[in-house]
Amino acid sequence: MFVSHALKHTSQCPNFSRILMGRGVRALGTNSPVDVKTANELKETVVSEGAGGQELLSSMMDAKIVSNTSSWWSGLEQQQVWSESMSSADAWCSGFLPIEKVQHVVEFLHNHGMSYWGAALCLPFFAKALITMPLITHCARSQAPYLSMLPAAIKEVRQCQSNNRGNTEKLLQEMSAIKKKYGFNPPREMSKQFWGMFVQFPIHLTCLYAICTMHNTYPEWKRGGAYWFSDLSLSDPTWVLPATATGCMLLCVFLNIRLQTRLSTKYDVALSSPFKISLQTMNRISYVFALSLLPVAHAMPAGFNLYMIANILSFSLQTHILRSDLFRNLTNMPSNKYEFKFREQMQLMEKETRSLVTNKTITQEKKSAGKREKLL
Repeated sequence: MFVSHALKHTSQCPNFSRILMGRGVRALGTNSPVDVKTANELKETVVSEGAGGQELLSSMMDAKIVSNTSSWWSGLEQQQVWSESMSSADAWCSGFLPIEKVQHVVEFLHNHGMSYWGAALCLPFFAKALITMPLITHCARSQAPYLSMLPAAIKEVRQCQSNNRGNTEKLLQEMSAIKKKYGFNPPREMSKQFWGMFVQFPIHLTCLYAICTMHNTYPEWKRGGAYWFSDLSLSDPTWVLPATATGCMLLCVFLNIRLQTRLSTKYDVALSSPFKISLQTMNRISYVFALSLLPVAHAMPAGFNLYMIANILSFSLQTHILRSDLFRNLTNMPSNKYEFKFREQMQLMEKETRSLVTNKTITQEKKSAGKREKLL
């Protein structure tokens, strides 16, 4: 029926019929998504052909050839938005991010019997098993010999930085003396506990661009989903995947808070927030952040929603494995008790440093106020 309607209006609208009989016929005749280039050609041809193109389109609609027209056009618009937003960013990021390699990994898994949506679920587990966990383990093992001396060393570094503001040469000399005194670089050793967190940002950024532009390199990605999310390049219209990602995030926050509370109670360590707020307020902020993930996840394609769900679950699993006494004994990492005592010492040092800075500021303000009074 579609072919007969297209041939009927060939004389009136040859270009429109040519496009539909080419790439457009197959896509419109099935529920498979259409690429953005085909959508643009269809729209431009309707305008250029004038009455002929509009008549053909109206006759197609009367014959009910396109059953899901609204969802089809909305899908095209979503793909077009993603392609336009990712085109410039993709060119900028492809210079230093291995976007194509991640896509090759996904295609490799697909060629060896795994579905595309299954490959999207496996990516975070591979990243944590091959990159994040080995890095965190290495940093913890290399930092272990210096944990007992690190709070005192960091305290001296803070005092040195406070006393030598504006005097770079003297600051470097005193920092070198502190490094020789303790046998290690205190700021560098202190930063190792954040390396595992920092390395995850380029990983997630790479996977974001790789998944959101996957359909440009591998068109089968559009049909690589399952059930209600058959097209991995579009967002989930039922909100099931975004809601699942948000629920997993809330569960992850709850489990991590409970784990930290259990360990701090077990080792009799009173932990506090690293910011100038209470720990309860920090936990509430974490829950609010988890809830705010819902609209963000809905704006992402279904393929990246699957990645987010797997990433949240793998992060919670990674946290519990790294806090396991058995895993720490096998990898020669510092024990939980030793590490929690170190964190308690660091918190005490931070409080002392803040009090010293506050007292110094008050003293300077009093001196400046006395000078102003003398001048008056």
